[in-house]
Amino acid sequence: MTLPTFNIDIIFEIINELKDDGASLFNFLLLNKQICELTIPILWENPFKLCNIEVKSKHYLIIQTYINCLNEDDYKKFISILKRGFKDHKNEIPLLFEYGKYLKEFNIRDLYNAVSTWYEIFKKKNNVMKSESFNDENLLEIMQHKIKDLDYLTLYCDGNLKIEKLYGNKFTEDFISLVKSNNNLKEFIFDYGVKNNISFDYILKCINLRILVLRSNEGLKFEGIDSFTSFNNLKKLDLTFNDLSSKVTTLIIKKAGNNLSSLTIGEEDNKKSINDDTLIALTQYCPNINSLSISGVCNKGFEMIFKYIKNFRLVTLQLYQNKMKGTIMNLEGLLNYIEYEKSLSTLGIGRNDDYWHYYNYGRDNFKDFLDKHNNNVDI
Repeated sequence: MTLPTFNIDIIFEIINELKDDGASLFNFLLLNKQICELTIPILWENPFKLCNIEVKSKHYLIIQTYINCLNEDDYKKFISILKRGFKDHKNEIPLLFEYGKYLKEFNIRDLYNAVSTWYEIFKKKNNVMKSESFNDENLLEIMQHKIKDLDYLTLYCDGNLKIEKLYGNKFTEDFISLVKSNNNLKEFIFDYGVKNNISFDYILKCINLRILVLRSNEGLKFEGIDSFTSFNNLKKLDLTFNDLSSKVTTLIIKKAGNNLSSLTIGEEDNKKSINDDTLIALTQYCPNINSLSISGVCNKGFEMIFKYIKNFRLVTLQLYQNKMKGTIMNLEGLLNYIEYEKSLSTLGIGRNDDYWHYYNYGRDNFKDFLDKHNNNVDI
């Protein structure tokens, strides 16, 4: 019996559908040269996401492969960074692909974890007895000019990954270089909390962004930015945990434009980020919002918000109240909105809301309350 022959376009679609299934992708590599050539670019769009964090050898192989892709000058520079007397020999087996050029998703935490794992194994392989730190900025310094044409860029810092320790004053220069090389980004998550003065203009030049997340960014500078440029197709904007002025928040909302469908905002000083100016800008410049998440607001603030959001056809509304006595669930503005806004299908209430906490123990009571106002809403 003759096996069916699949068109190569169909095979590519199958491979693309399985792009999050590492085991299947690795199996495709073994079929034949043509299918292998189709699989490698997808596999290396973000090789880190297919690795089990517990399997250290996989992270080692990814970093070692990138190192083996370096040209001779960069490789010598890389070895010199190690500041060791031993001689390390580059992989003498020629690489079949330029793996680095396929990278489309870059997350600095992935690089940090992978490089730490790589260096741990590297020391054992080369009998490096004395422990010496080797941080990801060393490798990023070499790689950054080769990281181009990304679709997704995540620069994130948590308590274990301090940007000041890794980069110091070089961060601004490296950040600008990285963003300049990738101004066709579709998604940019910038959550670093750095104090370096970095112009928002560099982010604004990524006009094709669909998702922009700016959190804890004290170092973003907004003076003198291009007043004529706006994002072309921004769909999702997250401005949480920033201490931005009302003027700056309003400016970012205006730049987001009328394609924006989802906004997350709040925390820090909400009188600066959520007020009449920012809400007026939201209704005028982003009329197509259908998902809104607001946190850290008191009852009085929410009453103001409901005056404006009645202009939107929201599908999803998330409200997170300040920690205080009382509840937003019995606010007249919210009850009226639930009753008359028939497009609303999902309502989220913060866990610190006393009313929500109480009714979690009495689902029947809560259901009766909800049905009375809008039986199309899910909580």
